[in-house]
Amino acid sequence: MRLRSFWLLSVVTLGGCAQGPTPGTAVRDCADCPEMMIIPPGAFIMGSPDTEEGRETNEGPFHSVTLTTPYALGKYEVMAGE
Repeated sequence: MRLRSFWLLSVVTLGGCAQGPTPGTAVRDCADCPEMMIIPPGAFIMGSPDTEEGRETNEGPFHSVTLTTPYALGKYEVMAGE
């Protein structure tokens, strides 16, 4: 049996900020809000190769993803009910 984990990701785009936080730094929207990390613009390859053992049909095809603006991503996983 293949175990799966599900994460709820908090993502905030920072494209409208004149001078936002430095990439790699942690930020919060409020005192009780989750800690988020600033991710710089860049590109990566998403997906998995057709030949990967255990590959699911929804894991492909390989494709390039380009992020043109910095954004904030939740630093820790968020569980249901949080």
